[in-house]
Amino acid sequence: PVSSLIKDRLPWSFTISLVSFVFVWAIGLPIGIYSATHQYSPGDHILSAAGFFGLCLPGFLLALIWMFLGIIVLNIDVGGVFSRDLMEAPWSLEKFMDYLGHLWPAVVVLGLSSTAQLQRIMRSNMLDVLGQQHITTARAKGLTERSVLFKHALKNAMIPILTSVIVTIPFLI
Repeated sequence: PVSSLIKDRLPWSFTISLVSFVFVWAIGLPIGIYSATHQYSPGDHILSAAGFFGLCLPGFLLALIWMFLGIIVLNIDVGGVFSRDLMEAPWSLEKFMDYLGHLWPAVVVLGLSSTAQLQRIMRSNMLDVLGQQHITTARAKGLTERSVLFKHALKNAMIPILTSVIVTIPFLI
């Protein structure tokens, strides 16, 4: 029966999708904030180019490139969840570290396009909020730039993004 196969693999899939979700948010938000606060700087151009590269590169192609580099160039085991010698071993620190070593490429492959998308959305939202009157008023009152960014601008810029999380959560499941 297929249900037993699904039941065995569902926790692994859920773990990868959850860690990818955290990866996307941990990388995409700070890059988007940096790009908005340093608009048209060399760092903004480089990060925007990397974001566009992440949006246009299909995940399966990135996975194939990683597999080619891992197998041919680096001569490491890139397939599966564990190395061959640890598949049947009981859980230990060594097996957990091996699992993490096999987890990160899948997380990067799954999260790259979403990271680029979140980066672009955050940059756009921050630029929109930074141009509003309440931000100008906060700066005119003498608040520090850090306070203006994190207490005023970021709260308003996060509203559309947090709304999108509600849509994303069912895909994690």
